[in-house]
Order: sequence, then structure tokens, then C-alpha cells
Amino acid sequence: METIIYVNQCRLYLEIEGEGEPLLFLHGNGEDSHYFQRQQSLFTKYYQCIFMDSRAHGKSDVGTAPLSLTLMADDVIKAIEALNLPPVNVLGFSDGANIALLAALKQPQLFKRIILNGANIMPSGLKTSVYLSILREYVFAKGLNRQLLALMVKEPKLSFKDLTRVQCPVLVIAGEHDMIKKAHTQKIAASLPDAKLAIIPKADHFCAFKHDQIFNQIVLEFLAGNLIP
Repeated sequence: METIIYVNQCRLYLEIEGEGEPLLFLHGNGEDSHYFQRQQSLFTKYYQCIFMDSRAHGKSDVGTAPLSLTLMADDVIKAIEALNLPPVNVLGFSDGANIALLAALKQPQLFKRIILNGANIMPSGLKTSVYLSILREYVFAKGLNRQLLALMVKEPKLSFKDLTRVQCPVLVIAGEHDMIKKAHTQKIAASLPDAKLAIIPKADHFCAFKHDQIFNQIVLEFLAGNLIP
């Protein structure tokens, strides 16, 4: 079911499918909710899946406010409230994972479980070669593309101490060859009060798409509460 909601002076596009506990999917920078196409048919058997296009992505509008991860996290909070959902499970990828973290820190009561796929809590969490490549693009970019690249060059701005305030169980999942530094991913998991860490062998940042079978199995086990550490 296609759904349109208006939050923070912005029109957001969502697709809702399935029944059960709500599971919100948050895509990464420069993508849209179709990134999760290899999760959709499976996860909708067990959950009410909510695939949201973040502002400035997909079928959602850009809005009038300056683009930031903090604003996009507030969009998520207001979307959950507008849909009158009970505490939600969230699967966030890349910037979507960062947005999920920011939202959970602001309104923890809205979140039941979180899956952080390819998250970084500060730009230095990116591998140096990746960060420099994005920075080069940012220097010459204009308009909306520059705003989107700025989300990776300048944000997020969290500390590992901030993560100690996350109240729900978290699965931290990444590829063995992720664009996020392995030590950064490990420290995110270690800093969270209730976290499991999963590293998918031979996978890169896009493990949910390229290694969907093992990714989906790990995530479903976590959501069911029987993931073996």
C-alpha cells in the first residue's frame, strides 16, 4: 500500500506491506527504498514492513529545511507517530543506520530493536580512501548532490559515549570488506549496552543486496531473539 505523509514541511513516500510487528526500512545515501528488494518478499511474511523514501530521495520531496541527518531522524520519529505505530523494529543501511541511531537516541521509547547495517557514527569511521573519494566529489558538487555528499563528509557527529544511551537491543552487521573501518564497527557494537555483532565473510558495504541469503537469515534470527553471539 502506497502511503503519503507530511512531516516537517516535507512530503514523504512510504510503501507498507505485510502484517505483524512493524519493521521500518531506512535506505542509504543516494538510494531509495527499492534497495531492500531482496528483503521485501521474505520479511513481509512475518512483519508489517514499512519501506520509506527519506527526504530528498526516491519519491519523497526535498523539503524546505537544510538537509541533515538530524532532520531526517526527526522525520522518522514523526513518521512513526503519524502512523500511530507501537514501538518499531528498524533496519537501517548506511546513512539509514545512522539516522536510526539518531532517532533512537532522541526518542528511545519508539524503538523495539534496531539493525545497524554499515553504520558509522562519525566521518572518520569511513575508510580513508573512501572518505577522500567522497570529499573530492563534494568539493566539485553543486545543488542537491552537494547537500547529499555533505551528509557523509560532515556527519554524523556522535561519540562512542553517546551509544551507551541506546536502550533497545541492536544488531550491528557489516561486510568483511565494508567501506566502514572494521575497528569502528567493532567499537560501535562494544559501546552499545545490548548489542550483537555480525561480520559477513567476503561481503562489502552492500551485503544486504549482494549476500541477501545470509544477511536475511542473520537479521531474522536477531528479530526472533535467538541469534547466537
